[in-house]
Amino acid sequence: DDLCRATLEAVCFQSREMLDAMNQDLASCPGFNPLASIQVDGLMTTNSLLLELQADILGIEVVHKDFKEMTVLGAAIAAGAAVKLPLLPSHDPNYYIPKLGQEKRDARYTRWKEAVQRSMQWAKTEQHGSGCPGMNVIAQTQVVVHNNGAQSFEWKGYGLKLLIPCDA
Repeated sequence: DDLCRATLEAVCFQSREMLDAMNQDLASCPGFNPLASIQVDGLMTTNSLLLELQADILGIEVVHKDFKEMTVLGAAIAAGAAVKLPLLPSHDPNYYIPKLGQEKRDARYTRWKEAVQRSMQWAKTEQHGSGCPGMNVIAQTQVVVHNNGAQSFEWKGYGLKLLIPCDA
């Protein structure tokens, strides 16, 4: 249960990161007001805990229309508008209101960002010296010299193997 909740919280904290960046970027625009609510859809929004966490972590109202095929509905509304046929869904939304105070919300967000920074140190970072100068990588790495003398940087990690041409 703890791992599942932590995963849901991480999604919400990442959403807060994006919302904060957007608000910061748009703050200097005349007439801009930070969002007071967001509308959500998609498969993850079938989880009411996620929506409650989202409201608490973002500190704004989360509006969810309990309609499974919102993308299809959006396409149908657009198609109807193109032929001047109004199509208005009649689904009443669910509202999720933040219950967490600003101080607690900010403290949790700060702790999450600190935890992310600490986790970045768990993997050993190696400095690769030859072939691709100054390239830092997290994974098993090596330089591959091909028959034609060209060099590639081979990166193996997380079940992937990448060959990246080097322009040293």
